[in-house]
Amino acid sequence: MNKIYILLLYLLVIFGIINTDGLYQNNDENLLIPNDKEARHLQNDSVVFEMTDSDKSLYFEEVLDELDIEYQIIDSKSLSKKNTKEEIDIFYKKFPELDMKLKSKDGYVYIITLSRDQRKEQARFIEQVLKDYPDIRISGLPYLNYEIGRTTQDIKKVILPLLLLISFGLLLLFVKNIYQSVILFAFPLSSISVSLNIIKYLYGEANLLSNLAPLVNFVVVFCLVIHLYFSLVEFKSFTEVKKHKIVPIIFMLVTTLLGIFSLYISHVPAIRIFAIVTTISLGISSLYTLFLFPLFESDILSSNKRSFDLELSPPKVHKSLTYGICILPFLTFYLTLSGLEIQVDALYFFPKSAKVVENIQYVENEVVGTPILEIKLRQFDFEKNYYDLSKVESLEKRISKIFGKGSLVISKIQTIKNANYVYSGEKVLPKYIQSAKVLLGMSPHIHEINDEYSITVLGKSVSTTIYKEKVREVEEYLKQSNIKYEFYGNYYNLMTSQSEIISTLLKSFLASLTLISLFVGFYLKSIKGLFQFLIINISPPLLTLSLFSIFNLTLNLATIMTFSVSFGLIVDSTIHVIYAARKNLSQKQKSTTVYLPVLLSSIILFIGFSTFIFHGFAPIWQFGTSISITILFGFIYDFYILPNFE
Repeated sequence: MNKIYILLLYLLVIFGIINTDGLYQNNDENLLIPNDKEARHLQNDSVVFEMTDSDKSLYFEEVLDELDIEYQIIDSKSLSKKNTKEEIDIFYKKFPELDMKLKSKDGYVYIITLSRDQRKEQARFIEQVLKDYPDIRISGLPYLNYEIGRTTQDIKKVILPLLLLISFGLLLLFVKNIYQSVILFAFPLSSISVSLNIIKYLYGEANLLSNLAPLVNFVVVFCLVIHLYFSLVEFKSFTEVKKHKIVPIIFMLVTTLLGIFSLYISHVPAIRIFAIVTTISLGISSLYTLFLFPLFESDILSSNKRSFDLELSPPKVHKSLTYGICILPFLTFYLTLSGLEIQVDALYFFPKSAKVVENIQYVENEVVGTPILEIKLRQFDFEKNYYDLSKVESLEKRISKIFGKGSLVISKIQTIKNANYVYSGEKVLPKYIQSAKVLLGMSPHIHEINDEYSITVLGKSVSTTIYKEKVREVEEYLKQSNIKYEFYGNYYNLMTSQSEIISTLLKSFLASLTLISLFVGFYLKSIKGLFQFLIINISPPLLTLSLFSIFNLTLNLATIMTFSVSFGLIVDSTIHVIYAARKNLSQKQKSTTVYLPVLLSSIILFIGFSTFIFHGFAPIWQFGTSISITILFGFIYDFYILPNFE
């Protein structure tokens, strides 16, 4: 009968995974921006294409109409008001000083504005264009979101199979019995299906961070199964297992859930989604594992013919060395804190050799830059101040100088100047406001023109630190000029959200630290014991943060989660060690039911999260790497330091 249960469980796993196949990958930048930021001046998205032909607008129109997407196309024909390639080429030769030329050395440029409310359709549009023209040059937020969606799908295609293969191999190595391995493996495997279906039915779509939830659940449930298995083999019945191990196991699960759920404090939607999905799915998976595991007691015991002769015993460490190792993390963190870097620009997360990086950098350098800053001038009436625009013109020149070569300022002033250049040959504002209004109305616009005066800066993608410095320069100039202003735009919101990254790191870590400490302190009922517990479990994350500075890893929207998650994970081993020290267990029982499972679960966690390094997207591999390192440090402190505290 139990074999039928196992078969049904595997069938349910397969059905659950198939049911979530093709789950839409939504990596809308708004999921990565704190939701307490007021959403104002939302504009449609723009995507830039470079093609060898000057008459491809009809192709784009056909694809967009078929997908029922709202759009606007600006090309060389609409800019020059010419129809043939020869006429267009003559136009650009005649007006070489145009700010924006929709022609590059290799082809012609098409700027397509798409409705921001149709992100799914945008992805399908990009996919179709790349299918029809694989070598096309392309840039823009819709393209970047599409590529992020593709790379997150690699988690399911590359990381997950590798993780499953390695995990089952390790399990078979530990257990040395195929049937037992199949039974034990069913529990963590099913947690993946649970996570995916919770994502589907709660949100209907996945994102960069929620895709990590199934992997986190898998390794945690795997560790739970390891503890249950070794305890059952040692104590010979699940009744005895509950008697000796249920308390640390419950503590283990609760502290892990607290560590993960503490991320819900964040104001970043994607992080909150990760916290909710992971907490719910891990809670469900853990409960049914604890409920169903006893059903297979006879299968595990009857098939198990081996005894674990290996006895693990923590070595004695000199007291001075013990205290020195406890002080080391705080010292190294203090010395390396200034070197921590924050990165939120998605382009920097791809490998430098990636096609998406090559395309966007080419377009930014050779064609037209990315909209990196939007500025609204408050209480400024363009028409009333038309005859005294010197202050605004100086501002726009200053902005162009700050953002440097390759940047471009788009505004009513610049649009009118360029239109007048084509009309009269002079790149200046016309004498009369009526003429300016006519020229403005005749010009193609990337964004909708309204009564407010706004400035759009097109430029190259830069690191978060450099971007903040440039924005600060613009801000200082605006204040010195006594100009009332407001910064906005998708790129600006994302790049300036780094304060929320630090806030999330601190708030979630402190929340998990507080909740877990209260929970453990209630059990220990000892100030000294609680202090030792905190030292043991704060040290590993601090050492990992120190390595971030040393090895140029960055804090981003994925890696900031690792410290709350890993804190919840490393606490598990500490609780098992503390609990064993308070029970009258023989050295062999401690070895088999505590130290050996702690070692093996640490190995599983370390190797499991290390598989993330095979993913090319920086937040993914850095997320896995930082958790793996923290787990390694956690084992060192639990096995070598904690038992040597008096």
